[in-house]
Amino acid sequence: MHDAATRAVGREWTDVEREGAIATITLDRPPANAYTIACHAELVHAIDLLEADPRVRVVRLRSASPKFFSAGADLRDYAAGSVEARSALADAARRTCARIETSGLIFVAEIAGHALGGGLELALACDIRIASRAQYTLGLPEIALGLMPGNGGTQRLPRIVGRARAAELLLTGEPFTPEDALEWGLVTQLHDPIDFEERAALLARRISVAAPLALSATKRALQRGVDVDLERALEIEAGEGAHLVASADAAEGLAAFLEKRPPRFEGR
Repeated sequence: MHDAATRAVGREWTDVEREGAIATITLDRPPANAYTIACHAELVHAIDLLEADPRVRVVRLRSASPKFFSAGADLRDYAAGSVEARSALADAARRTCARIETSGLIFVAEIAGHALGGGLELALACDIRIASRAQYTLGLPEIALGLMPGNGGTQRLPRIVGRARAAELLLTGEPFTPEDALEWGLVTQLHDPIDFEERAALLARRISVAAPLALSATKRALQRGVDVDLERALEIEAGEGAHLVASADAAEGLAAFLEKRPPRFEGR
């Protein structure tokens, strides 16, 4: 069912649905899902409300458009705005990406259309990205505008595809295909359009049955450990794991395994 999660700040960019442990945020601002500051306020508000719902564990981030995931900033508004307004938009976009990245929820970006500039950066902030095999491109073309990616693209992209590949993509601004994205590890799955919705839903379901505390702890360990040396990273992993060992969900998981039944995790 459709959610009222975004109405408090005005419905401009997102539709939100919840079904059990899975929430779906659908970007819907024709024609290209280009965003404004208000769009980011709306998206962050939706995330806040989903995090407050103890049922939700996974968020599917998708687009209503058959052609665009998101084209990034609305360039008409951007060009007409002052330097201060442009900086404010970049700040809002950075906050949104950080909100996704640091959320205790697991975000899956479902890319089935053009993902460009800030639109791709939004996907890069998600935990997992999957794509539809279709005629569209992905890219960070800001260099052609005399700009650079400002929502984390210069930092998240090399962590995903490697520094050399990222340097080429960032410094040329050249677009790339979904097939390229799969080859480089930017997306982990690539499906034919006819199967994409089913496979995306299956992935979300597979994640959503896990214990919420374990999902959040694993996400934190992944993110906190990637930029430190191995010794410190292993300490982070051990610390996160220690909290889980004493949890009721861990006891339930072990009991369910021994009793050969599905676990009933409660997030405690």
